Amino acid sequence: PVPCDQAPLLYHGPSEPTWTANIRPRLNVWGLDLGATVDAQGGNIVMADWINARHTTFANSQASVLQDDSIFMAYRQTRRQRLGFYGAGFARLREASIHYPLPQKWADRLGAASATIGVAARNLALLWRQQEYTDIGRERVIDPEMNLGDQVFGGEATFIMPPTRSVLFSLRVGF
Repeated sequence: PVPCDQAPLLYHGPSEPTWTANIRPRLNVWGLDLGATVDAQGGNIVMADWINARHTTFANSQASVLQDDSIFMAYRQTRRQRLGFYGAGFARLREASIHYPLPQKWADRLGAASATIGVAARNLALLWRQQEYTDIGRERVIDPEMNLGDQVFGGEATFIMPPTRSVLFSLRVGF
């Protein structure tokens, strides 16, 4: 044990991802073009300020109400930032799509060389997350992407909306 005023500051890790990956498999089956995109990143620690605020300013988290964790209470009294730290790695199924080439006679009706219809769905699933709960205070990280650092304070999440799911229908015409 070391007295708090003599304890060294701890480095928790980089605030920006140290690795990113994008995987885009494509498959053609029975004339259908099937595709998917998976985005992933990690190797970074993020501090979600909205979690800190739940623990301190608003005091509406379970840990702040129960006050039965001495480590949590010490951080709450001295420096709240550590309460919102978590490993921010994740992988998300960003898109899944299917496209079908229309018969040539349909394209001819449009005066086109080719035509394809398709449907794509975006932000379908969070496949993996590095950490679901913060270490101190056990506050749930709703979605790692909603806590990305902003340009002013790198690594400090100021709360953005998580990616929304959407479905897109398309008609592609080539002339």
